Amino acid sequence: MKSSALPVLALLLLAGILIAAPDFAGTWIGKTDIPDVGTDDLTLVIKKSEDAQTKAVVYSATLADTLGYVVPGTEFKEIKVQGNEMTFQFPIVDGNFITGKLVLKDETLVGSWANAEGLSAEMKFEKKK
Repeated sequence: MKSSALPVLALLLLAGILIAAPDFAGTWIGKTDIPDVGTDDLTLVIKKSEDAQTKAVVYSATLADTLGYVVPGTEFKEIKVQGNEMTFQFPIVDGNFITGKLVLKDETLVGSWANAEGLSAEMKFEKKK
């Protein structure tokens, strides 16, 4: 390989690293504040798979909390990933749905949730090692 090709090769490798798709998969431990109630500890498990037909990455997720607003193992619905952002919905025990958005930054997921009545709060997760 000619020495003039090395900088081009290095640039291509760096570009590949920079545009690599973020990986949300893992177990995430987090917290959110429920207005007028208090802090709710959360465990979010995100799994990654591949669609057999399209070969696209597909995520599934389950959630558990300590205050009992979700049944342990509640599945996320309507998961959409664009870049480093994930949006989703999930049911709570009264039958209503929560909508949420999380942004992946290194080993952290930061975002918020909202319900149909207008209550909302921030949530933050750290990836479990």
